[in-house]
Amino acid sequence: EVLVDIDRQTFPAVGVWNEIECGSFTLEITGDYLSEAGSLHSFTADAQFIQYASQLEGLWDYSEVWTSVEGEQGTFVIDGQVNGTVIGGS
Repeated sequence: EVLVDIDRQTFPAVGVWNEIECGSFTLEITGDYLSEAGSLHSFTADAQFIQYASQLEGLWDYSEVWTSVEGEQGTFVIDGQVNGTVIGGS
């Protein structure tokens, strides 16, 4: 289990390193995020990553049900690709 911080809110997550494919790992996170405006976002995100040298690449699926301060509800779903430079860590 790992902890993920988003805007000073901490969410428990499950991260698993692939024992065979060096640098590959998955991350699953589910939680209720409260925005600064007061809307609630109940979300789930699943990701598959690979790190090599100082690069991180991966694919992720994200879905949420949001509730506005006024009580309106909606859904949001996205699949995405991640590519970036690893900064810090050990």
